[in-house]
Amino acid sequence: MTRMLVSHESRFVWVAVAKVASMVMQEAVTKKLGIGINDWRICSIPSIAHVACMTDYFRFGFVRDPWARLFSCYQDKIVGPVLYGRDFLFAEFGFRPGMRFADFVRGVAEIPDEQADDHFVGQFYALSHQRQLVVDYVGRFENLCADWQTVRQRFDLPPLAWTPMDSTRRQGDYEFHKPHYTPELIDLVANRFADDLHHFGYRYSQ
Repeated sequence: MTRMLVSHESRFVWVAVAKVASMVMQEAVTKKLGIGINDWRICSIPSIAHVACMTDYFRFGFVRDPWARLFSCYQDKIVGPVLYGRDFLFAEFGFRPGMRFADFVRGVAEIPDEQADDHFVGQFYALSHQRQLVVDYVGRFENLCADWQTVRQRFDLPPLAWTPMDSTRRQGDYEFHKPHYTPELIDLVANRFADDLHHFGYRYSQ
């Protein structure tokens, strides 16, 4: 379920994109809203269509390199249940815990955005309505701290409780995913997330 949180007092809307540091952003936004991180539904908006109509609010979201994002999703949702005993949530798509990355990519490539899980849905799809972006500002995961500061200064948001170390990325390493990609998989991701490449300017650099 896509999280879209609103502050009517400060007049902003944050549209979350999963696997783009969304949990640390949710923590900061809910702190600003004065609610618990798990109480986000109190301040949620029911649909992206509603966000599209809120043109007098400042609407923002963040995006990430599609190849890195998909590998992060694989590590978290496919490998994580095997290594850490997490719940496996992707059985409905025919995926299996611990399946090969190549098979996961091929599977995702066959699932349209309308049927995709939030963790691998297209980012343009998540931030748009009727193929029009509904956010006024798009920050980037690759420039997270600086881009968050842009939003933070405008609305006096808390800083991110962010450490540049997670289960899928070593500190300062934005190419952690590349050894796992073959030319075939690079092209599959490029085709599946063509809208992200077109609208957000991402390219796979060798």
